[in-house]
Amino acid sequence: FSYSIQDSSSSFRDIHSILSCTPKIHGEKIYNIFWFSCVCGAPDPHNLPPPRSTHRSSIETISEGYGAQAVVISVDPRRVYVASPDDTPHHTIPTEVPGPNGEKFCWYECTIKGGRESRDLGAYELVRACEALGAGEILLNCIDKDGSNSGYDIELVRDIKAAVGIPVIASSGAGRPEHFKDVLEQTNADAALAAGIFHRREVPLPTVKQYLLDNGVAVRPQ
Repeated sequence: FSYSIQDSSSSFRDIHSILSCTPKIHGEKIYNIFWFSCVCGAPDPHNLPPPRSTHRSSIETISEGYGAQAVVISVDPRRVYVASPDDTPHHTIPTEVPGPNGEKFCWYECTIKGGRESRDLGAYELVRACEALGAGEILLNCIDKDGSNSGYDIELVRDIKAAVGIPVIASSGAGRPEHFKDVLEQTNADAALAAGIFHRREVPLPTVKQYLLDNGVAVRPQ
């Protein structure tokens, strides 16, 4: 299930408000656990265990009732450069791609509404919190790379993969078969996703699979 944290109010005040907000699945709101069960063909919601708290997040409720595999968190981060890790309270990494003023460090802020709005929350902190709540997988996008055909943000994928123990799907930036090989080999990502190049028929999917097979990367059969 594709699942993304989206704002259901005017702003996020803290990480709890983000994890408690209205999520989306397949582009639709999860109105309640009964709706989720009907849409996704999940088990009878009446058989769900009683909640341990009246202030549980959607992540906890769905994960406990249907299993962690039913919760895939989609994150849309954007790179923010800083001159020093001391300049921000967020988790930072050294970068080989300097900022506009020569900054050698960066952190990744979460965005909503397809990157049109930013939130003062780091992607690193968010995925760790979501895993702790019961998420089973991370779909990692990158606003900076989306639609660029310039390759995945290797530094972002590597950092998020190291942050959690659940599978991470790399997304955003693929433009040619080599980009899939690079992200899978350089980050230990569990999978790589692309959309635009296939929708626009710029690169046939069989071509990508064959390239990966030829270079020793395991893929699903045609």
